[in-house]
Amino acid sequence: MRLYTLFLLVISIEVFAATIQYPYFNAIRDNTPADGIPDQLAPFAADYVYNEGWVGQPPTSIQESRVFAEFNISSLIEPFSRANLYFRATCDNGCHLPAQSIDFYTYRGDGQITLNDWYAQGTPAGTIGPIPGYTDFKDRGFKIDYSMDITSQLQVARQAGWTRLGIYFRNPNVTYVYQSDLLGYSAIIQINPLKIETIPIPEPATLSLLALGAAVLLRKRK
Repeated sequence: MRLYTLFLLVISIEVFAATIQYPYFNAIRDNTPADGIPDQLAPFAADYVYNEGWVGQPPTSIQESRVFAEFNISSLIEPFSRANLYFRATCDNGCHLPAQSIDFYTYRGDGQITLNDWYAQGTPAGTIGPIPGYTDFKDRGFKIDYSMDITSQLQVARQAGWTRLGIYFRNPNVTYVYQSDLLGYSAIIQINPLKIETIPIPEPATLSLLALGAAVLLRKRK
């Protein structure tokens, strides 16, 4: 019975992930008319992702907001077998429109987010969605939880000696909304909260205990 308890204890230690929470994040906006040049940091709407324009209006109505987050990975427990990025996407301010997809990228962070991060040479890491819109304004604010595998991106970052892993989210396609809509419909998707979880690789001694516990269980079954 004691060995069986020990076996369960070792499993719980190894399976529960190391979590990196509360990254430093902010939104960077390219205000109308969108020209590919960042205009402002938007801490008052730090989790807003959109790329929208007004229906029937010229391209000068287009504006874009990207969310940037930087995780401190300097004290990350290594080696690890898997790393997942967890976040929640919320369709806010209406989203009375077709489903949208959002791309996210990784880049080398420096511990702060400035307008220069807009030009980061990000590596494509995945696509989120499609995130559905809805047809009734009373349903605004629904939430979808996502888990994305970023094991290879995090391993590359650590091997290169990065201390900050930057991740940014953007909608690559312009979504057109109705300017005359009094209910405030728009193409805003909120990305919040964010966290990274890693699964450490068991030490050799731990693996031995796991094998011993498994052997005891098999023996008891016989």
